[in-house]
Order: sequence, then C-alpha cells, then structure tokens
Amino acid sequence: MKKTVIVFTILMVVGISFMIAFNAIGFQPLDIEGNDPNSNAMIFGILYIIIGAILWGIRSDTSRMNLTQQIEYFMHGYVKEIRQQDARFPIALTFIISGVLFIILYFVSNRITIK
Repeated sequence: MKKTVIVFTILMVVGISFMIAFNAIGFQPLDIEGNDPNSNAMIFGILYIIIGAILWGIRSDTSRMNLTQQIEYFMHGYVKEIRQQDARFPIALTFIISGVLFIILYFVSNRITIK
C-alpha cells in the first residue's frame, strides 16, 4: 500500500509539474480554437490511462509456442507470470486512476477558466 501511495504521489506531482511547465511555454496540443489552456491535463490523463492499460494487459503469447513449450510454461512459467501480474496490478490501477483524475481536472479547469 505504501508503494502505491508513493507511485500515485509521484505521478500526480510529475503530471502537474509538466502540465504547468507546458502551459508556461505555450504548448497546448488540443487547442483548436485558441481557447483551451488546460489541454495538457487531458494529454497526461490519456497517457497515464494508456500506460496503465499496457501494464495491466502484459501477458505471454502462448499461441506461438509448440506443445512442449506450452506444457513447460503452464507447469512453471504461468505461476510466475500470475505473481508478476499481481505485483503490477496496483501500479497499473494507480496509473489509470491518475489518468482519470487528470481528465477530471481538465474538465473542471475548463469549466472554471472558459466562460
């Protein structure tokens, strides 16, 4: 739990720091009409969700193994992979939650700044 909280804090601090820095230099990738100063929050939200989905979905491809390799994998490798997946799950979920919070930040900050 402690590791998850530390990762979440780092993700939020890094994302907000880069968002402020990008806004300071005028980098606004979703700025189509010239009135979207908070688009960097949406970019970081999407980026974090993509990273979380990749971490969540990493698994071995057993379809390209021959029968002997599949037997070996399911006898030894599968258990190891499940342990690795269980270790990645909280971090992947942290990335996804951070991404959702950045998207909410985007909508809230646009509601406040754009009238």
